[in-house]
Amino acid sequence: MNAKASGITATPAPHRTGDKSLEAMRARISDYCDRFGVEPPQLRIRLGRIQMDTATLDWFETSGASLDWILSGDPLGMASTYRERYALRDVAPASPETAGALH
Repeated sequence: MNAKASGITATPAPHRTGDKSLEAMRARISDYCDRFGVEPPQLRIRLGRIQMDTATLDWFETSGASLDWILSGDPLGMASTYRERYALRDVAPASPETAGALH
C-alpha cells in the first residue's frame, strides 16, 4: 500500500530537511510548540540569525527541544539522546540471521 492510499500524505516540509534558514528554524519551533503544547520562545534575531541568549537557552532546556533539530533540522541528535536514555541496554544486538526476520 502506498502512502497516498493509506491516507498519509507526503507534503513537502522544508523545515524538516536540514534547512538552516531562519524561516525553517521558525517553522520547526512552531511545529514543536504545536505538537507538545509549549509556549514559543521570545527570539532575538540579528542579521537573520537567532541569538543564543540566556532566555533562549533556558527555553531549550525547559521545553526539551533539541538544539540540533531546531537550528539545523538534524534529527540525529534527538535520536541519539533518546537511544542513550531509553534504549534497552540488556538486549543483545541482532545477528544477521535474526535481523532479516525483523523486516
